Amino acid sequence: MNGNHEIMNIDADFRFVTKSALDEFRVWADWYCVGNSMKSLCDGLEKPKDLYRGLPLVFRNLKQEISDGVRARFAVLRCCDVDVAMLQTLMFIIFLSDPMFSM
Repeated sequence: MNGNHEIMNIDADFRFVTKSALDEFRVWADWYCVGNSMKSLCDGLEKPKDLYRGLPLVFRNLKQEISDGVRARFAVLRCCDVDVAMLQTLMFIIFLSDPMFSM
């Protein structure tokens, strides 16, 4: 069973996301990348996909202290087959309307 905030997250609606939640995604992404680095050293395994492929390194109008967490969150959503173009549109809308995100 999923709650309202979980469903909002899947829809890339981050109105109730906290900085600490974004930090959790950043840490998860760091470990995911470490795991991919380890897998790439093994013979016979497929080359791991780049978690951040297609995502911008920098988000305009986004506070620097949450940038890596936001980027990691969108990377996780993409792993769930959420369309990157849709995510970029939602990022623009959310970041302009929420004071937590905007500078």
